[in-house]
Amino acid sequence: MKIKGIGYNELENMPNKSINDLNNNQYQNIYCNESAFCLRLFSIIGGMFNQKYNFTGQGSLLNRQTTGLKNIIIDLGAFCNTNNNLPPFEIQGPYKPNKIKMDGSSGSQILSGLLFTLPLLSGDSEISVYNQKSKPYIDLTINILYNFGISITNENYEHYYIKGNQQFKPGNFIIEGDWSCAAYMLAAGAISGSVKVFGLLNDSCQADKIIIDILRVIGAHTEITNEYISVTNKELKCFEMDASDSPDLFPVLVAIACNCQGKSIIHGIDRLINKESDRASVLLQEFQKLGADISVENNSMIIHGCKLTGGLVDSHNDHRIAMALAVSGLTSAETVTIQNALCVSKSYPDFFRDLKYLMREK
Repeated sequence: MKIKGIGYNELENMPNKSINDLNNNQYQNIYCNESAFCLRLFSIIGGMFNQKYNFTGQGSLLNRQTTGLKNIIIDLGAFCNTNNNLPPFEIQGPYKPNKIKMDGSSGSQILSGLLFTLPLLSGDSEISVYNQKSKPYIDLTINILYNFGISITNENYEHYYIKGNQQFKPGNFIIEGDWSCAAYMLAAGAISGSVKVFGLLNDSCQADKIIIDILRVIGAHTEITNEYISVTNKELKCFEMDASDSPDLFPVLVAIACNCQGKSIIHGIDRLINKESDRASVLLQEFQKLGADISVENNSMIIHGCKLTGGLVDSHNDHRIAMALAVSGLTSAETVTIQNALCVSKSYPDFFRDLKYLMREK
């Protein structure tokens, strides 16, 4: 394995921050670190209460646009002030039931927040959505809510009808494995060796479960059981995919494409805007450093499979970029050295440990 992570050894020394209460005279501050999902979901939920909240974070989160959130909160009768759609968000409720119109082209996170919140209001609400992306995550949200006694009517991802005065009911729930993180281990098995991943649900609603379909298309040997999913390297052929509903897979798909014979095309670059980094340009820049034959045309990324040379690259403090570069190092001619590698802790703190274990088993 030819991977070196600069900064990885510092992981254990990172502060274990979660959502912290930093009370001041006016607002209760909710600290979301670098999690855009946390910021968007809980900002919507926070508007339910007659309490002043200040939602903020650090790093790349302070530069990530959340267009539409302010208008939605105001339409529901609450106060909201933002820094031109950037955090911090100042919010004070409570909400009143209403009919909401929103643009879903930037993803599902704001909508998920509404689906968690509106059932608890005193009356019925409706949401009309156009250009909805990330539809599998909406299914996931609705299914989880159903498990806790909340009913949502979804009409073709365009209209949602939410009865008010509902109550969350306690129950037993199994937290399923994360297909987004597992995709990197499955990809590692596909391009270099073999892997078994436990704890994934075969009937999951998670969008990134589609990685299995991609690995089958390219010719990797896959085995799916109720206990594990195994993937073994074979000669891999090129593929074409629209990743609009699975944008988090884009980096690892690039790593896979570099190891496939022929020209692979991944559509949906527009979904890479407003992530932890400018992922389209970063993928282009960093994989070219490794010797990849990669280019962008309109809304698509084109990758011609070739032997990567290795080299010094930068994660741009983006956890998914760091993991994709690491997976690419498994088959590169020389070492891949990743600057700012510790950013994997955002979603997968044990990533490098698991990758090393995988390579020992090879």
